Amino acid sequence: RDWSSDVCSSDLSMLEREVAIKILRRELVSQPQVVERFRQGAITHAKLNHQNIATLHSFVRHEGQYCLIMEYVQGKTLDEIIRAKGAIPFPIAACIAVRVLDGLEHAHGFGIVHRDINPANLMLTRDGELKIMDFDIACAGWTAKLTQVGRIIGTFEYMSPEQIREKVLDGRSDIYSL
Repeated sequence: RDWSSDVCSSDLSMLEREVAIKILRRELVSQPQVVERFRQGAITHAKLNHQNIATLHSFVRHEGQYCLIMEYVQGKTLDEIIRAKGAIPFPIAACIAVRVLDGLEHAHGFGIVHRDINPANLMLTRDGELKIMDFDIACAGWTAKLTQVGRIIGTFEYMSPEQIREKVLDGRSDIYSL
């Protein structure tokens, strides 16, 4: 989008860092509850600093638009890899799972539940590192009330029974999803 380069180019080019910019859709900006959820998600994600979690650099508001400036992760999602090559062999899958669990342990230590652990949100970098992506819908105890009643958040096929039943979640839900 045109404005995102205006907001970020000078500061980010000075750092010589490639970033990913996630922009809240324009039609959602007029909904205060959606904007607040987006902001709370950024606050939650910003607490996390771990090698297996994509880093959030900044949350920016410019001319009525909101965006997250995040670490750009070069690689492929597990979803893409599985679709292209089929099932991941057990020894490699076990190694990936350990890295995901390491990142989740860090998040859970802050009381943060990802709520959408699935192959599309797990990325393998070109160097073979694992990054958990999309902590946007993550919740901490103090943000859970911002989720709309009757609206299930996450990828259905990977949800824990507690998540489907809209119960209070903790880290066990992410482990179930993994």
